[in-house]
Amino acid sequence: MDNQIEKLTHTATDQGWKYKIFDDRGYSGAKFDRPELQKMFSLVKNKQIERVLIWKIDRLSRKLSHLLNILELFEANDVELISVSENFDINTPVGKLLLGMLGSVAEFERDSIIQRIKAIKNTRKRVKRLPLGNPPYGLVMDKNRGMLVQDNGLGCELIRRIFDLANDGIGAMRIAEYLNNNGFKTKLNRRFDSSTVGRMLNNPTYAGMIEIDGNLEKGNIEPIIDFDAYMKVQGAMQRRRYQNRSPASKHLLTGLLKCSVCGSGLVSSGHYAEGKRFYRCGRKAGEGMSACTLKSLHADKIETDITSKLVDVVLKDRDSILEEMFKKEKEYNRKAKETKENIKRLESSIRRDENSINTYFEMFETDFIDKEDLKKRIDTVKENIKTQGTELFDLKLSLVDLNPLEMRRRYEAALNSFQLVFELADLRERRNLFKIIVNRIDAYDDHLDVYLKSGYSFRVDYERKKKRFTRTLNDWEINTLKGIDNKKAKAVVMACEGMAPAKIAHALNVDISKVTWTLKTVNKKGIATCFEDFRDNQSAPFEEFLFKNIDSFRYLSFRNIMKGLEKAGFSPSYGQLKNFWYRNFKSKT
Repeated sequence: MDNQIEKLTHTATDQGWKYKIFDDRGYSGAKFDRPELQKMFSLVKNKQIERVLIWKIDRLSRKLSHLLNILELFEANDVELISVSENFDINTPVGKLLLGMLGSVAEFERDSIIQRIKAIKNTRKRVKRLPLGNPPYGLVMDKNRGMLVQDNGLGCELIRRIFDLANDGIGAMRIAEYLNNNGFKTKLNRRFDSSTVGRMLNNPTYAGMIEIDGNLEKGNIEPIIDFDAYMKVQGAMQRRRYQNRSPASKHLLTGLLKCSVCGSGLVSSGHYAEGKRFYRCGRKAGEGMSACTLKSLHADKIETDITSKLVDVVLKDRDSILEEMFKKEKEYNRKAKETKENIKRLESSIRRDENSINTYFEMFETDFIDKEDLKKRIDTVKENIKTQGTELFDLKLSLVDLNPLEMRRRYEAALNSFQLVFELADLRERRNLFKIIVNRIDAYDDHLDVYLKSGYSFRVDYERKKKRFTRTLNDWEINTLKGIDNKKAKAVVMACEGMAPAKIAHALNVDISKVTWTLKTVNKKGIATCFEDFRDNQSAPFEEFLFKNIDSFRYLSFRNIMKGLEKAGFSPSYGQLKNFWYRNFKSKT
């Protein structure tokens, strides 16, 4: 590419032309949204370019449809196209015909390269009977035997456990939650999430197979699980995907809601067949219920409340919102200036890093550094360029939002038509309007904080049905539970202290369904039904009470006796009461 640029600049210099270089190094020629190419298009549209020099047609585009669009743009703006290495006049009818043919050849060549690369990969798989890339979790490479073997450690047991859970009908998210709760980590020492578990379940390598041209074949792999078990999991996952298909997003606040607990974005979920929609923490959706304590929010309720409040705020305080936005004009200008300086700094740094790669190659050619050292240095520089490139892209994208005149125009238009749009617009238009006005929405268990881009903010309360532990326990019962060393007893004690089930589940690191089941059972049937350890400690108090008050209970039914004991502060099970009665009295009368 450096040789091409050198010859093009030499041609431009000989002709006495002022020139600018557009270098999309590292981007595929089949892509139309290459950054330098788009910059060139903007200059062409502004009549700032008279001619475009290229080394070959395929340098401009490797896709015929894109090439034709570019030629149409050049012709509309009187721009001459010159190919230095192809000796024909592109701007004549014959030249245009040849140009189209060369474009077709370039596209054909690109497709052929892709096919050859795929063929090379498949050939390598067929010869070595191994998958490409690094060995997956639980397998290691035995170089002497030339095959993947089990690591005979925690990895194999973990893989078997994952497939066993999947065969039992447990979903990927629940499996990830189980792994995280038990302290397991991925190969990169990160927490498991549903996508990671899904990739592991879909990996045929664990069944000793490799995929070649869409077909599964036997590989040089020691299987961790049986092929039948693998296929059974694939069938179960396919059925689950079909059953859980959701329609296109019907959520108005997608991308705006943020979790106040862990900072993750809230994602949409729900029982769409029943018309129920929710927002829940994205981290909880990927890693399990214990990953975050934020409760799910009813989508219909919060969308209605926020929309109503936002319309009221806009109609009532339109002028003050605009005034707040105008006050920030100086701040916007300052940020835009800083952003442009940072863009220049990053562009200079990226150019220096790119030049350093050429320097390292020259050092290698002169035997100043060895091949291994060259690879390490280039990998480090490329990683640095990638990081800086991402930061540069974000900075350039933010410049649009930092334009105060554009912001003012968008705000005034949005605020003037706000109520009308919400009455007449469809969901997509409403969502776009929200994104123009609202910066973010922080979600809490009992309220939401809405922050507008103008700096204005307001609060929307979110009332929940309080599901608390309703049974009243005596002090001796609570003390007895504190002496029982298991999570169920601890959950009941926490509930007596007023803690919500979700927070209990998070504190004890268990699934919330187990907590709610325990509390519901204790509420309805008493403590002794849930805790076998509790019976020895509880039998004496309620039996002693019955003996003292036998005349009051002798002719009552067991159901009424249970009600009387509950009023007195005791909570035996129905079976305990019957056993006590028939043990001490031969008949009811």
